[in-house]
Amino acid sequence: MIDAGSCAGAISGDRGMTTAFVIETAYITAGIVTGERRGFRFYAAHPSMTPLDGTLYRSPAAAQRAAERLAQPKEPQRKANAAR
Repeated sequence: MIDAGSCAGAISGDRGMTTAFVIETAYITAGIVTGERRGFRFYAAHPSMTPLDGTLYRSPAAAQRAAERLAQPKEPQRKANAAR
């Protein structure tokens, strides 16, 4: 879920206002994205999201999808030569 209400436009710096969105999955706050000239930069808030940290996305929704994919439980790997 992208929480635009609590964070959008709330970050102020030397260069003026920055657009930011909180990125959440079903279970965690994944991070935030901040608007830049070329897109939206992801900053991880949860250790499981560090592979996405610093990634530039076209939109907050694209960052949301990436966080949801990363947060999905992994299926256990099966051994090729399992005992029968």
